[in-house]
Amino acid sequence: FFDQYLRDTRVPTLEYSVKDDVLMHRWVNTVNDFNIPVRLTIDGKPTWVEPKSEWGTTKITANSKEIAVDPNFYIVPFKL
Repeated sequence: FFDQYLRDTRVPTLEYSVKDDVLMHRWVNTVNDFNIPVRLTIDGKPTWVEPKSEWGTTKITANSKEIAVDPNFYIVPFKL
């Protein structure tokens, strides 16, 4: 956490995509071992996910239409 936000100039990027009822996510543009949870709002419901540098998955409701990152997190969301 501290190495990323205090000793590095890059802003963490959360890459994500949705296929059917699976949310795929990962961190890019980060220092090694940057693994912090992030809160998303999926169809109006707050949900915590724990991205890592490798692709991970989180099961969500099929046909979820709206996914938003909590604006209190200093990250860049990027939908693939």
